Amino acid sequence: ATARLSQSVVVIWSVIFFGIAWHSMFSTKPALTAVPEGSTLVTAGFRKLCVTFRKIYSHYPAIKWYLVVIAFANSALLTVKTVFVTFMGSVLNLTTTETGVTLLIVLFSCIPGSWISVKMQRLVNPKRSLQLVLLLWIFWVLAAAAFLREPGKTFVTYIFGAFMGIIMGWFYPTERGFYAMMIPKKRDAEFMGIYIFATNIIGFFPPLIFSVMNEAGVPLAVNLATLGIYFLIGLLALSIFLPSYEESLSQANENLEDVMATAETDDADVSEAPNSTTEGLGITVVVCEQ
Repeated sequence: ATARLSQSVVVIWSVIFFGIAWHSMFSTKPALTAVPEGSTLVTAGFRKLCVTFRKIYSHYPAIKWYLVVIAFANSALLTVKTVFVTFMGSVLNLTTTETGVTLLIVLFSCIPGSWISVKMQRLVNPKRSLQLVLLLWIFWVLAAAAFLREPGKTFVTYIFGAFMGIIMGWFYPTERGFYAMMIPKKRDAEFMGIYIFATNIIGFFPPLIFSVMNEAGVPLAVNLATLGIYFLIGLLALSIFLPSYEESLSQANENLEDVMATAETDDADVSEAPNSTTEGLGITVVVCEQ
C-alpha cells in the first residue's frame, strides 16, 4: 500500500509539473541548420555527431577529459543513490518509515547544497569546487562503510542522509554549470546531448561490479566503499588531465568556435564519404568514416 501511494504521488506531481513545463515553457525555435539534400534528420544527425566527436578528440582536450569525469562521477553517484536504499534495509534494518524519512532528509538537504555550490563557485572557481565535492563523495562512501555497519543507527543514518543531500545538491549544479561554460553557445543542444550520453555510457558498470561482489559474498559495506574508486578516477581525470579553469574557458572562447566552424566543411566531406547502411525494420545505420 505504501509503495502504491508513493507511486501515485510521483505520477500526480509529474503530470502537473511536466504538463506545465511542456505547455508553457517551450517556445517555437527555428532550426539553426537545414537537413542536407538527400539525407534524413537521423542520418544527418549521426554524421554531425561523428564530426563533432572527432573535433573534440583532436582539438579540445578540456571537453574530452571532462566527459571522462562526467562518465565516472555520474555512474558512481547513480549507484550510490540506488544502493543506499538497499543498504538501509539489508544492513541497517530500517523500517519503511525510517527509510522514507531518510530520503526526505536527502531531498531537502539538496537545497542548502545548491546554495553552497553557488557560493563555492564564486569563492574559488567551478573546477576547484568540483574537485572538492568529489573529495567529499569519496569521504562519504568510506565513512558510510565504516560507521553504518549494523542495525540500531537510525539517527546516524539521518546525519549521513543530510550530508549526502548537501553534497548531491552541491555536485549537480557545479558539474553541469562548468560544462555549460565550455561548450559552444550556438551548439548547446548538440553538446548537452553528448553530456547526457556521457552520464549514462558506463552507468551499468558500477552496479554490475557491485552485484558480482555481492553474489560472491563480499559484505555490502565493503561494496559501498569500492564506489569511491569511480569518484577517485573522476577526480584524477579532472585534476591531472583537464586544463586549468582559465585555460579551459580560454579554449572555449578562442579555439572551439574556429574548430567547430570547420565542421560545416567536414559535413560536406562526410556526406560524400562512403557510408555503410543497413535497411531493415525501418532502421538505417550510418557508419561515419574518418
